[in-house]
Amino acid sequence: MNKENRILEATNGGRDIFANILPDLTKFIDSDRKKSFRHPLRDDKYPSASFCYSGGTVLLHDFANDSNMNAIAVYAALYGYDIDTTIDKLASEYNITDDKHTKRKHQNATYSKREAAEGMEDGTYTYPHEFTQGELRLLSPRATAEVCKCWGFQSLSHFSIVKDGVEQTFSSRADYPIYIREAKMIDTEGNITSKVTKMYQPRYRCIKDDDRNYKFSYIETGQSPDSIVNGLYEAFVAKKEEEEKAAADKNYEKKRIMGVICCGERDAVCVASLGYYPIWFNSEGHHITPYEMQLIRKFTDALYYIPDIDKAGKEAMRRNMLAFPYLKIVELPDSLLKKRGDQGKPCKDLRDWCGLYPSYDDFRKLLNTAHSYKIVKYEGAKNGKPVLSADNMRFMLRMNGYYKYMSPDAQTYIYVHVVGKQVEEVSKEQIRNFIVEQTKDYTPAERDAVLAGKALDSNICDIEEIELNFTSATANSQLFFTRNATFLVNSEGIFEVDESQSCHVWKSKVIDREITLMDALFTWSINADSDNPVEITITDIGKSSKLLEFLMRISYINWAKTDKGEALTEEEISANNRNLASTLFNISYLLHRHRDPSKCFAPFYFEYDRLPGIEANGGTGKSIMFEYFLPFIGYQCVRIDARDAKVLEDKFRYQEVTHMTDVVFYDECYKGFKVSSLNSDITSGIQVEKKHQKKQTINKKLSPKIACLSNFDPIEFDPSFTRRTRYNPMSHFFHTKDQYGYFDKTRQVDDYFGQNLWDDNYSDQDTNLDINVAMQICSYGFAVKEALGNRPEAPMEKVVERVMDENTQGVFGSWASTYFLYDKSHLDTYLVKDSVLADYNRTRQGQNLKPVKSNTFTKDLKQWLLIHGEMEYNPDDVCTDHQQRRIKKNRTEFIYLRDLKNYKPQKPVSKESNIAFISDDPGDAEPF
Repeated sequence: MNKENRILEATNGGRDIFANILPDLTKFIDSDRKKSFRHPLRDDKYPSASFCYSGGTVLLHDFANDSNMNAIAVYAALYGYDIDTTIDKLASEYNITDDKHTKRKHQNATYSKREAAEGMEDGTYTYPHEFTQGELRLLSPRATAEVCKCWGFQSLSHFSIVKDGVEQTFSSRADYPIYIREAKMIDTEGNITSKVTKMYQPRYRCIKDDDRNYKFSYIETGQSPDSIVNGLYEAFVAKKEEEEKAAADKNYEKKRIMGVICCGERDAVCVASLGYYPIWFNSEGHHITPYEMQLIRKFTDALYYIPDIDKAGKEAMRRNMLAFPYLKIVELPDSLLKKRGDQGKPCKDLRDWCGLYPSYDDFRKLLNTAHSYKIVKYEGAKNGKPVLSADNMRFMLRMNGYYKYMSPDAQTYIYVHVVGKQVEEVSKEQIRNFIVEQTKDYTPAERDAVLAGKALDSNICDIEEIELNFTSATANSQLFFTRNATFLVNSEGIFEVDESQSCHVWKSKVIDREITLMDALFTWSINADSDNPVEITITDIGKSSKLLEFLMRISYINWAKTDKGEALTEEEISANNRNLASTLFNISYLLHRHRDPSKCFAPFYFEYDRLPGIEANGGTGKSIMFEYFLPFIGYQCVRIDARDAKVLEDKFRYQEVTHMTDVVFYDECYKGFKVSSLNSDITSGIQVEKKHQKKQTINKKLSPKIACLSNFDPIEFDPSFTRRTRYNPMSHFFHTKDQYGYFDKTRQVDDYFGQNLWDDNYSDQDTNLDINVAMQICSYGFAVKEALGNRPEAPMEKVVERVMDENTQGVFGSWASTYFLYDKSHLDTYLVKDSVLADYNRTRQGQNLKPVKSNTFTKDLKQWLLIHGEMEYNPDDVCTDHQQRRIKKNRTEFIYLRDLKNYKPQKPVSKESNIAFISDDPGDAEPF
């Protein structure tokens, strides 16, 4: 076994290394549920990694490049070492030798056991020794033995626990110090009421999850007392001494007792080493009582509070500043989190800060940044009257999540309220009302100082600006936000992620229900080489998920036979499955908020069946996804009525669209609606024009996606048009009774399901099912895109044939059949396109129809050729522009229809050959 494997074996498969270098991520190791998080080696804005396992080894899996790294590789990348140096360092740390014997290094105190000496009673015995420089340095960069002694700290060589005649001894080492401190608790008069001895092992680590944590222990009580105000006795003694000196000497200037509430023993030694008086509690989460604060304020002349900057520290700060608004709160800079302390952990507390900035001047500058939650002050005020503190007001608003934010579409500031990761736009009046509420306990003079005059409103305008990251999606992932959890969806599945690993989200886009993950309600298989590459299997049988049931019903285009109990043919079953695969892919595209301009398209929803004698029936439920389901799960949709053929000429049609809009859907598209007219809107940024306002362009990455809904057949099938369109045939399973007898009854969505879908009364159980289906659809879309590189095709053969039949029976079909097929004299020859177009427009003029332009003529001709096969438009061997499939010479464009039935390939003609071109006007023909 090589040294690397021995290191992994000795560190529990690398778990111990990960616990040391990435402590915040260790909770994800061996978790019951696979969770994702941001990759620790990149500044990702979204969860992009998770832990996986190979045998007993823990691996960090990277979603971006589908690679794995063990703990040794992560250690090397994190600290910038080469792999050999890393192995040597870890081998030294974990006492791994080059021989075959692997020895596990002691991770905690050295332990021994023996029979207790005569006379030793049950209890704990401590054995102090002189502080070493390493032990002092661990506490504080400025710590001295004198300071530690003054504040009751001792260093132990070892301690013993005697029980039932057995002495268990725990010894310190150079890299594993053990400290004890005696805390004295006092009353309001400074009388000592009790003493507690606390043992502190700062480098203790739990080896197993169920191990008891001995980092802190209490020798006499065996457990943490209800309340310990550490440092209060020392502050009392110091203040008493100052008062006695002042009483003895009237010229003596008393030293102010500057108290600093901090978050632990090491923070306390840092504060004491700088000449201040630390106050700290059992834990950072301790709820300071009014009585405790009364004592602290009595024995100190000024009081600062320096919390940790991790999540727990910020929660404690918010709680304490609300309870005691006069506290002077000092915030450590957030940049501290990007640095690492002596054990490789992210820096977060005052001890970490002092390790980087150890001087007196640095600490004084830090204290000068202190804020108070109370927004009035007396310092420097005229006549001792309170005045509004703009600085404290901004701090108070920031602590409660109020900021100004640069709106990405309007490029103007808006006011926002941020709670955790959720963001809500608020008005200036709402912020003012909040401030008024916060001053309800102020004195009348203080309230007047806040509310009188114009200072309050002007200071609201100057509140702090915040930068927000709303990137909830990447090219291959999507976040879903719910009331209780955030879920990451990618091709591998659905994973719950911590809020800290997520991005910001507008409150209106959060699904306001509690969601739990479920097993797959449908599955899929992908075979790229098959004519039907995607097979869908529904595991959610019945109507448990109403969303899935709805999508199945509108996708199964051969529903009528099934409705009558008749068996479907294999071809009909395949068509149903192909359409469902296409429908789910289109839904996944709309659910995916990432927008790649090069891969954008617009789903076009239309009715698959064309009823006899009825041009458009409707009632299939096309709009239900956009009007009910998508808004229900936080997607903002804007509807554009497209029944009027002039809708695309309306320059104000996007006036309701903002950067918050996810989908714009053109509803009730008129017959002949050309999705190609929206190509620039589909791929580029949407231009929003409002009446009497300046036109704005929404960034193409923030622009909404576009969908079209119509009761009529699509008319564009040429690949140059359909590249930006995705046809989605919908069945008539949901329908309305008609006068022609095609439908003898009405079957509406709400009647079929026995309730209105996705409204305020929709049950939590149904919501949980449908949200799970939506996330699974999104994951399906990622998987299909990765496997196929394109989109599954809907069964359009019948629709294309129907449209082409209509075309051939129309004006163009009648003219083309005569022009090209009557005597075939216009086949296999070069025709001047303008002359052919002029002939067609003369036919249209004879029927009182408007002439068409060249592009429309080309499209109609290509569609006509789809029905009348055995002819090829502009073959490659005659094209002069192969990319555009065009034939041009001397600014004249030609067309060429080859009769494939009679075509025999010939030898290439030399460039010198003269080729004649013909048209209705012989004068237009020119040789090459």
